[in-house]
Amino acid sequence: MTNETDKEQIEQLKKWFKEYGLSILLAIVVGLGLGYGWRWYKSYQVTEHDKVRQQYHALLIDYKALAIAKPAEKKALTAKFVSSAKKFAQDNSSSSYADMMYLNLMKQSVVNKQYNDALTYAADVYDRKDAAKQIRQIAVIKAVRVLHQENKDAAAKKLLDNKFDTTDAFDDSIQRVRKLLSDGD
Repeated sequence: MTNETDKEQIEQLKKWFKEYGLSILLAIVVGLGLGYGWRWYKSYQVTEHDKVRQQYHALLIDYKALAIAKPAEKKALTAKFVSSAKKFAQDNSSSSYADMMYLNLMKQSVVNKQYNDALTYAADVYDRKDAAKQIRQIAVIKAVRVLHQENKDAAAKKLLDNKFDTTDAFDDSIQRVRKLLSDGD
């Protein structure tokens, strides 16, 4: 009697496996494939982020080297830095590293008294909607200061009113900038 029951159970199991076995095996393969694919993708993202971070830090080293460069070398090093930094920022335009690089380019432009370039770099940051809000706000404040330095206080006030999004973290900075602009009147 048990042999008969065992044979029946084996037959039922074979029948069930013929009916559902391929689907279950396929689901397991797809599940494992998705799991390993997701892990690979996340690893790839980390690797790419690390590459961008390393490129950014290498450019920062070049930027810092400008401060100690001999006058004869400074012009060539500045041109090399600006070219490399622009390419980096364009190639990584969706990264906050690009925004920070634009701010460095802005600073270098101010040092070189290239105020229009500085304002362009600031606009590249504050006009980018997916840039971090705080970085956009910093770009606005820096642009306002450049405009003030050029005695364009009306344009600075307009930029401040149109582009600055009030945030508690920036209350002190914004009050100082507004005072700076009102002192110029």
